Amino acid sequence: MWYYSYPKTEDLQGLPFYIVSIGQHELQPAVVKPEGHPYDQFFYGETGSGKLEIFGRRINLPAGSAFFVPAGVPHQYYPDGDVWDLRWVSCAGDGLKALYKLIGLEGGKVYPLKTTIFLDAIMKRMHRELLYDKEKGNYFASAHLHEFIMEFARQCEMIAPGKEAVEQENVYEKNMSVLRDYIDYHFMTHISVQDLCDLIKVSPQHLCRVFKECTGKRPTEYINMIRIENAKKLLLSSTHSIETIALWCGFENCNYFCKTFKKQENMTAKEYRLQNQS
Repeated sequence: MWYYSYPKTEDLQGLPFYIVSIGQHELQPAVVKPEGHPYDQFFYGETGSGKLEIFGRRINLPAGSAFFVPAGVPHQYYPDGDVWDLRWVSCAGDGLKALYKLIGLEGGKVYPLKTTIFLDAIMKRMHRELLYDKEKGNYFASAHLHEFIMEFARQCEMIAPGKEAVEQENVYEKNMSVLRDYIDYHFMTHISVQDLCDLIKVSPQHLCRVFKECTGKRPTEYINMIRIENAKKLLLSSTHSIETIALWCGFENCNYFCKTFKKQENMTAKEYRLQNQS
């Protein structure tokens, strides 16, 4: 999988944080920037390894690691083998320096990640906003940038929750947080109950208890709810057919999508589009 998004930034340049580009490449090639990149860049990956050359050093980038390259710093990075799945966010804004100081972010340092699940979920939200609206999507996508940087810091263990917060966190809510982010990132693909069980290492019975306790729904009901919410956005922001939107949102056939949509919204997908587009 790969994608690049370079949204409009002209109207956002007075904001404290805004996105310049985001992307992912599962076969990341070598990149050489002898004069540096014009904007700050956050990188992380889960599969494959590479090398980063910066500040006169060559640094190993093992699988499951992250790094940060400040604007204007000469650098290059390249894979060790054929497969290197690398994701990145390039950003700008007058508020970034203060945020970096707060979290202790350092350029040219490699950080081992605890997990990529939460970062992937935020990346998905940002990318989705950019896809939904080519003109104003970056207004909404950039709203998630602060969240992404703070999550980057947390997963790189630059910051950690206080002891009391860790002790008091409800175990069901902790598990549900992981499940929500996984579903938010993967709703367009097939998600089985066993996939979710494996994610938090519980039985199907315990998984159902987590969902009932936190959402009042069964796992499949919750997944369908997320899919329908995303379908509603596509119905209003695109001219794609209902059949296409159903497939894009993870439904294996249009009939099941239509049945689920009407049950959740008390109207058909066509009626929803006609009533709300005006």
